[in-house]
Amino acid sequence: MARFGGSLYSLVAAALLCVAVLSSCTGIVYNRVDWVVSWYVSDLVTLDGRQKVALSRLVDKTMAWHRETELPRYVTLLERLAAESGQPFGAAALEAHYQ
Repeated sequence: MARFGGSLYSLVAAALLCVAVLSSCTGIVYNRVDWVVSWYVSDLVTLDGRQKVALSRLVDKTMAWHRETELPRYVTLLERLAAESGQPFGAAALEAHYQ
């Protein structure tokens, strides 16, 4: 870690700062992912009207699942990391967050 010019704490703090800064950009894309998926798929294949509707429903269903299931888990993880940011932090502590 010495080549980074700081401790593990500095590295974690820098990573959290990057996450905070990039979160505003992520929110813009995340809230428009339905359009992004449709645009991406349209570059790969040609869909008829029924297929476009089916794709839209699938994306809507997947986004609803993600918002209801995964986003709360991210919030919990980030809150735990923030609460522990002033405490000693090592590999074991990091692994505990992902179990």
